Amino acid sequence: MTGQGHPEIDTLLDNFPIVEVEGSLNQWEIQADNNSLAIAAAKFNLDASRKTLQARKSDRLPTLDLQGFYGHIVTAPIVSQGVQIGGGASDRTQIALNLNIPLYTGGSLSSRKRAAEYNVVAAQESLELTKRQLTQNVRNAYRSVNTDVLVIAQRQQSITSAQSALDATELGAEVGTRNIVEVLLARENLFRALRMYADARYNYVIDSLILKQIAGILTPQDIIELNEWLQQSEG
Repeated sequence: MTGQGHPEIDTLLDNFPIVEVEGSLNQWEIQADNNSLAIAAAKFNLDASRKTLQARKSDRLPTLDLQGFYGHIVTAPIVSQGVQIGGGASDRTQIALNLNIPLYTGGSLSSRKRAAEYNVVAAQESLELTKRQLTQNVRNAYRSVNTDVLVIAQRQQSITSAQSALDATELGAEVGTRNIVEVLLARENLFRALRMYADARYNYVIDSLILKQIAGILTPQDIIELNEWLQQSEG
């Protein structure tokens, strides 16, 4: 899981709870959809593509610009025979409306619009693909956890059967009806059953964490709580 070798692994306590997933599959799918960063990114990309397309569509529309000018002009006074006949201060205001109508641009506007339309379609398909992949991942993880519960129960039964077989074989060896080879084989079967049981329990733990990770609800607290169910291996 970590990508590194671990010669010693802490063992899982015997009373660690093995239970089926709480909640329905549909609830987990909804939860994953709401929390998925991949879906959020795909939705953002689709929204941006739609806005770009809207901008490309408006490239062909006429635009109306309002321009305004205001000036305060001061000129030197002109005096003739003691009388001021010019100069002083004046205000000037100018307002203009400019209508711009796009003409033929050699097809560049059309090509930009088509490219924007293709990008919207691609973004929609990417979002749907992301949703389908997420849904499939949730279903696989959900079923894996519940399958692990059944496998663990079967492995427990296998241990019981292997232990009973070993007890009977050892008893037979004591009375001479079984030999040492049969005893060793019975012990090997018991150890194999114990190992498979331990593997199934660890698979349950990993699959439970994977399910939470896919649903976007895995937190450091989950790891802390799991660590409390581990005991350091001896040796």
